[in-house]
Amino acid sequence: MLVHELTHQTMFLDELRYAHFSYADVLDRSTWEKSTILNVARQLDKVLHSIIVAIEILLFRDMPGILLLHAFTRQPTYSSDS
Repeated sequence: MLVHELTHQTMFLDELRYAHFSYADVLDRSTWEKSTILNVARQLDKVLHSIIVAIEILLFRDMPGILLLHAFTRQPTYSSDS
């Protein structure tokens, strides 16, 4: 949860400082894209946030020594000897 929120806040502050988006265009529905998770049209800045947060969480989970509180999604393979 910390990585998720930290990524959002860092992106938001970076946007405020460097004005990555034209917010007049962001509000224009013709510039909206489909969100991969919600499967609905969303403002492009929100879609970008979602993608980057997902990437950061996956990269964090892959770091050595990170205790995962969520089980892996792959099914374990079992030997026929047991």
